[in-house]
Amino acid sequence: MIVGTDYQHDIGSDLLQEIILDDVYGIRGLDHGRVQYVLDVGANIGFFAVMARMLYPRAKIIAVEPIPATLDILRQNIAELDIAVDTCALGTGQPMYMKSMDDTDHTLHRVTTTPASGVVVPTKTLN
Repeated sequence: MIVGTDYQHDIGSDLLQEIILDDVYGIRGLDHGRVQYVLDVGANIGFFAVMARMLYPRAKIIAVEPIPATLDILRQNIAELDIAVDTCALGTGQPMYMKSMDDTDHTLHRVTTTPASGVVVPTKTLN
């Protein structure tokens, strides 16, 4: 079962539609016998990682998510699915910064190169 907060519920139906029903990333069209690794960059609450696990049960899956507010929900959604979580952002290896923006109903989080909040987000490069 996919869980989320009220905020994720607001965007959750759109994400569910795009990622799982519409398959905007084209994951269903991949050669199932050749997929060994799946990297879910900006995993959010895990819709794509869960779908990848269902489609590719033998693949090594890594969900990359730097935003602490989403990590607990992501971990709940992928519990016992053998999906690794990396709590960084992809980038140059230089630190980035989390920026929080409040609107009327939620707090949105973005990662930026501008020191906006003092919250440092580590980055890694792909080898």
